[in-house]
Amino acid sequence: MSTITNSAQLKALIQQKEIENKEEGKKLKEDFLLTYENLKPINIIKNSLKKVFQSNEVQSDLVSSAISMAANYAASKFEPKQTTKSSLSSLSQMALSAIANNPETVKSVGSQIIDLIFRKNKSETK
Repeated sequence: MSTITNSAQLKALIQQKEIENKEEGKKLKEDFLLTYENLKPINIIKNSLKKVFQSNEVQSDLVSSAISMAANYAASKFEPKQTTKSSLSSLSQMALSAIANNPETVKSVGSQIIDLIFRKNKSETK
């Protein structure tokens, strides 16, 4: 910073500092409002949930849980109602419990089937 030698230089420096001060004040106000919005309880919850559900591990766990619940629900629907159907019912329950206990395998097989379907559709359209 150079030495101020006359009043014109002093006035110019004062004006420059006032402009800088206004700009910094605007930025400070914007930052404060942004912080205020982010600290509202609903926004804290919303942002936390976004971060949780964006995690690949959580998404994988949710898919695995959904597959297990669907398989268990289907198994409960296949309970034997007559003695002649009991062997078929127990066989289907074993298959569904195997699906429920191995959701990762079901996901990989499902993704392979989907890949095959889309590859087949792509080759038909060409």
